[in-house]
Amino acid sequence: IVGVVGLVLVILLLCLLASWFVEPLKWMDKVGDNIVGRFGEDLDASIDYERRKALPCSPKTELSTLVEEFCKMIARFSGEGTAKRMQTNDVEKANLFHFSAEFAGLYQSRSIDDFAFNYPDTAAKFDISDGKSPQQCHLGHNTRPRSKPASASSDAKTTQYDGRAYKSPLFHWMVGLIVSPVLVTTIVISAVVLVQISTNLPSVIVPVREDYLVLRESYRSVATGMLAAKASAVTEKAARDTHLLARFASWLYFGGMGMSGSFADVIEGAEECKTAPNASSCEWGKNQPCDCEWNDFFVRGKKDSCTAYPPGKSRSLQKLHFEAQSQDADSDGSYYSTSFPDVAHSPNTTAWWDNITVLPQSSEEEYPNTRYGTSYDRVQIISALSTVFIPLYNYDKSNDKSMALYIGFESDGMLAGYAGCSSGFREFPFWRSTKDNGAAELRPELCPIGKYGYDARCRGWYDVGRSKTKAGNGTLHITPPYAFATEEYTVGQSITSSLIDPKSKEHIGQVLIDFTPGSIFRALQSNQLRLAEGGFPILITPESDILGHDTVIGPGFSLKDGGKSISDLLLADDSFDPILEEMKAGKKGSGSFSALVGDSREQFNISFAPVIVRSYRPLDSSDITRGVEIETNLVYSL
Repeated sequence: IVGVVGLVLVILLLCLLASWFVEPLKWMDKVGDNIVGRFGEDLDASIDYERRKALPCSPKTELSTLVEEFCKMIARFSGEGTAKRMQTNDVEKANLFHFSAEFAGLYQSRSIDDFAFNYPDTAAKFDISDGKSPQQCHLGHNTRPRSKPASASSDAKTTQYDGRAYKSPLFHWMVGLIVSPVLVTTIVISAVVLVQISTNLPSVIVPVREDYLVLRESYRSVATGMLAAKASAVTEKAARDTHLLARFASWLYFGGMGMSGSFADVIEGAEECKTAPNASSCEWGKNQPCDCEWNDFFVRGKKDSCTAYPPGKSRSLQKLHFEAQSQDADSDGSYYSTSFPDVAHSPNTTAWWDNITVLPQSSEEEYPNTRYGTSYDRVQIISALSTVFIPLYNYDKSNDKSMALYIGFESDGMLAGYAGCSSGFREFPFWRSTKDNGAAELRPELCPIGKYGYDARCRGWYDVGRSKTKAGNGTLHITPPYAFATEEYTVGQSITSSLIDPKSKEHIGQVLIDFTPGSIFRALQSNQLRLAEGGFPILITPESDILGHDTVIGPGFSLKDGGKSISDLLLADDSFDPILEEMKAGKKGSGSFSALVGDSREQFNISFAPVIVRSYRPLDSSDITRGVEIETNLVYSL
């Protein structure tokens, strides 16, 4: 209200001042218009030639001088339609000729009483004695003196300036009478408003701050939920592919679908590569087909590492691999212990099945009603599953596509499947059980420390998936993310599902898909992720590894630098423990905790949500007509 009233007053003041300044110009315009339009007519007597008195306190500016000059100009007019006759000033010239006797009487007659002109009595008498010419004297004017109009020399002095606007009196008056009031009014309004704000702000700021905190917490909660949903969608894609592969594999292995006697081509290379100095120098791995159109993870962006085949021509070149050790194997190809160090104490002392025709086979009487009793049976089903492996690899061309699809078996540690452009199978003879990879702790009877040769049963993904299924904790297991040893920092992840014989309840193996959750990490680590100042995302696994590590994403943390627990990473106090407990239980909520930042502790607000992935457990894998049961799996807490 104060501002509106002030603006109205300022506008009125400007209007009045403008009218005041231009009033002389308006009078000049009116008089000039009347003179031009009506001069010489009988009605021109009504022309107002007289300048009314200036308003009180009228400023002396260039306009004042202009009006004065205009008044002088129109003063020459009679106001009755005729011009006033200009009266000539009488000018008397000095008499330069010699005085003569003829004019003496004229001058002497000035003293006569009835002389026409009344000259002063001070007229001097003439002294013309001795015959000399009288002195020239001025004895008074011979003309009537008339009043003379004011000359230009008597005009009032006009105000002079050198043409620069800031030295103009008009400019000074305008600044003083227009700009200054506006400025003063603005300052007064601002002062009044500031006083009112400073008076009323304390009573407003507290509820506004509370509302802001509520809105910010709401935004943080909604953003967390949306990002968790995105992470769930990315991981569910890999879980869905895993379910399809496990579903078809179960039908074939457990009799849900019939089989022909045909055998699709499968290849192996470990036996050939074991004699090479190292895995990268093995020629077998260099000759594998790789189509640039596949957008394979291992050659992405490297046009010189792939071949541009004509559309559809590379499909027939895609073949499944299988690798299984043959030393210590029984007649059916299975083995559950090793004779290390007599065997497999170096890559060259490992032994691998290198031909389908030499794979162990058994009669139907030995393994009735099963299709997985021997290594040959297992590879035969793998060959039939090429119609599932290859399409699941090919259908997705995005950067989130699966890197590799496998099945690992319990009886012989075989790993079979398809890995696209990767030649990882050639590295199997060079894989070694070490303390770092923990293979000896998982299956010491199969992979003692120092033993060479890859065995699926000695890997963490296989052992955890198998253990969860046996404990009744679901058939799906998703590993924590891990860093790839590539030129660029890349995160990978594995998802595995158990193959369980529905009749004997025997665990025969694990289906495995390796994928990159890149879009999750890009979303959480993007500059477009808007958080409060000092805010950051954290992503943890619901279960810690054997070293207590559970962090996937955190402030200043990278998986390639090794693992770390989120409590150690945040340097949080005990107030974080109940929050962490709820996060690992898959709950959604918010809270606050204190953490050490530099040398001082700061308070943090947190919103968290679970990343849940649905999976499908077959009701009866041996019956293709039976359906599935939906399971939920807690993968992360965000």
